[in-house]
Amino acid sequence: MVMEENAESLKRKLDESGFSSMIRKGTAFVAKQVVTVGEPTGKREAEDLSRRLNVDGFPSQLLAVGNKYTPQIGAFFNLDEAIDLARELQKKNYHPKITSKPANTVVFQVRHGKFDSRTAAVRRGAELKGKGFNFLVVRE
Repeated sequence: MVMEENAESLKRKLDESGFSSMIRKGTAFVAKQVVTVGEPTGKREAEDLSRRLNVDGFPSQLLAVGNKYTPQIGAFFNLDEAIDLARELQKKNYHPKITSKPANTVVFQVRHGKFDSRTAAVRRGAELKGKGFNFLVVRE
């Protein structure tokens, strides 16, 4: 699952290596890691905290849940990126929180070939791997 431009680049490389391929666009249910700071008691306090974050180099926007507000500094599909941001916030004496939320996202899969058996698909995957490509065998 890669972004569209990465999928196009990978398809080009596969095609140039003699492995005709196609891009398939779909959706996937994933977890999004949301990084917030503090637990403001009201909207005004949340806005003040958001301004301080912006001054310290952490662009934020207010996240409203019910009638409560909190500054959101980032949202990532990759947990490691969320953790890295949380560590940077801690260095500036903020108290970040990472919350995992379900999300749908667009994905682009680059596919090569249709095979009569899993064995044949794995054999082709090994050939692709030998040329520097990663592979995953999936069912249609």
